[in-house]
Amino acid sequence: MKICTQCQKQFEVTSADREFYAKVKVPEPTLCPDCRYQRRIAYRNERNLYQNKCGLCKKAIISIFSVDKPYTVYCGDCWFSDKWNPLSYGREFDFSRPFFEQFKELQQAVPQLYAFVSNNVNSVYTNGSQDNKDCYLLFVSDHNENTHYSYSVFDCRDVVDSIDSTKVELSYELSGCSNCYHCFYSIDCHNCNDVYFSVDCTGCSNCFGCSNLRNKSFYFFNEQLSPDEYRKRVAEYRLGSYGTIQKLLAKRKGSLGSALYRYYHGINNHDSTGDYLKLTKNAKRCFESNGIEDSAFLTHGYQSKDCYDGYVIVDRSELCYEGVSVIGAYNSQFLFFNAGATDCRYCASIRYSKNCFGCVGVRQAEFCIFNKQYSEKEYRELVPRIIEHMKKTGEYGEYFPIANSPFAYNETAAQEYYPLTKEAATARGLQWKDDIGGTPQQPTLQITAIPDDIKDVKDTIVNEIFGCESCGKNYRIVAQELGFYMRENVPLPRKCFNCRHLDRLTIRNPRKLWKRKCNCGGAVSGNGIRKNTAAHAHGASPCPNEFETTYSPDRPETVYCEQCYQSEMA
Repeated sequence: MKICTQCQKQFEVTSADREFYAKVKVPEPTLCPDCRYQRRIAYRNERNLYQNKCGLCKKAIISIFSVDKPYTVYCGDCWFSDKWNPLSYGREFDFSRPFFEQFKELQQAVPQLYAFVSNNVNSVYTNGSQDNKDCYLLFVSDHNENTHYSYSVFDCRDVVDSIDSTKVELSYELSGCSNCYHCFYSIDCHNCNDVYFSVDCTGCSNCFGCSNLRNKSFYFFNEQLSPDEYRKRVAEYRLGSYGTIQKLLAKRKGSLGSALYRYYHGINNHDSTGDYLKLTKNAKRCFESNGIEDSAFLTHGYQSKDCYDGYVIVDRSELCYEGVSVIGAYNSQFLFFNAGATDCRYCASIRYSKNCFGCVGVRQAEFCIFNKQYSEKEYRELVPRIIEHMKKTGEYGEYFPIANSPFAYNETAAQEYYPLTKEAATARGLQWKDDIGGTPQQPTLQITAIPDDIKDVKDTIVNEIFGCESCGKNYRIVAQELGFYMRENVPLPRKCFNCRHLDRLTIRNPRKLWKRKCNCGGAVSGNGIRKNTAAHAHGASPCPNEFETTYSPDRPETVYCEQCYQSEMA
């Protein structure tokens, strides 16, 4: 066991971990997995956008960099053009100074790409997105159309206020759903249509307030009804009323405790631990990942193998370590926002380059250090000297420090998972931004004056400014959003997008694992649906299985191992 140098907690480095570190030639980590993760995501400003201006062509842009940042920001057309040369910022490495101090100066000198976007159409207010059309306030999401106020959604159309959902259409307020049509206020539902306020339903249609159903139709709070009776019961609720929705959400929250939970979310995984996984093999402590193999400590991994400690490591990346936003890289470590890097270390914003060390923004380059071109012989002689220097300063093997992040701590994903107060952040030497969300304006319409029912809302509501009932920050209702609410009979939100996003995070499991025992012990489920076959399989005795799960032992949910869960759902 090792002791984390930041939080002082013990953490394990396994023999498999050591084999990987030896393979990519890096020292063992000094921080525990949690502290390493916090450090990485402090480099991800995912959802805060600002008005800015391209430093080259001077056109107005929407950027993840606010104007008060010490960076020159270029629009996409200029940044990817040959109108500037990243190598013109090259400089010698100074062996009398720490590496990270010099790298920060280089990063502030080289122009930054305005946002992490590509191939979007009429989707200016997005980030971490590609191949989207007519989308607004959409983040870490690809291949969507007419989708708004959502995070980590893919191949969706006409979807609003959702998270971690795939191939969904004409739906609202979903979390962890896939292949669904016309579903509302539901969690972890798959292959469903016309499902409302439901949890963990698969292959269902016309279900309302249900949990743990499989291939059912016309169920109302887990009670089988005739189609006519079902429609009559649903019609008794004014679903366009904000007050009604809040009561139903409270009822759904109360029913979460009586539902049965599988110990993790995922399909077709082999010898893997983590949560929200799909098609993984030998993936350890990974989250929200698809198609990864022989990897550990990844979040948002996709089609990659032999990678450790990454956040968004995708598109056949291999032998990568400590990376953030890494696309198609090979044998490259300590990266931030890189595509096509091969044999590179400690680089940021590089594109399709090989054998680069400590570079920023270089494209199709090779044998560069601090953006300065070297011969192959010079490069291979100088890099080991820099590494030895970094070992003496205690820098080599560590990811870029949080204090070097281009963003304030409270602008980044780190604030969502490891929240700090301004005082705590500044005490650690971290940046803090007070004016996230812009300069507050006096609301033109009070929250209490918003009509309760969407049918009473006028088109002129798009001209109003509201103050979020949770944080007090301003927000507006845009035309495409209002059109969706009116068509689908959804009441207007009383919170800003950021607070709605944070609310959705609270119903998702954390990216942490605990050891826990299966809860199957022979008790009758009592919901009128489950047959309790798992309990009979154990002869009504407690199941002996243990597992790692994102449900902490002190949580109230009933959590089953794979065998018991599948038996119960049969």
